[in-house]
Amino acid sequence: MLCFNAQAQSIPLQQAPVQQPVGRIYGTVTDSADNVVMGAHITLISNNTKEQRTLITGSTGFFDFTGLDSGKYQVSITSAGFAGWTTSEILLTPGQY
Repeated sequence: MLCFNAQAQSIPLQQAPVQQPVGRIYGTVTDSADNVVMGAHITLISNNTKEQRTLITGSTGFFDFTGLDSGKYQVSITSAGFAGWTTSEILLTPGQY
């Protein structure tokens, strides 16, 4: 089983340039024993624009999607030997920490 510990963060709206991406979604992928999962494929899809980005975790299991616009995102995680995991309920809003 893959576990997902993620954070969503954006800078306050008054500090963000107009029409500029302001947020990030980042975290660490671990297994059920809390060991980091190296080589996990993380796919991020914007529910608003359908833009898709993919990252692969390194030796620390860490991933970091930066330069994101506010809105809802879907995150999917896959890795050999594990059941996949998906959520479509990550909401990135201005001023969120």
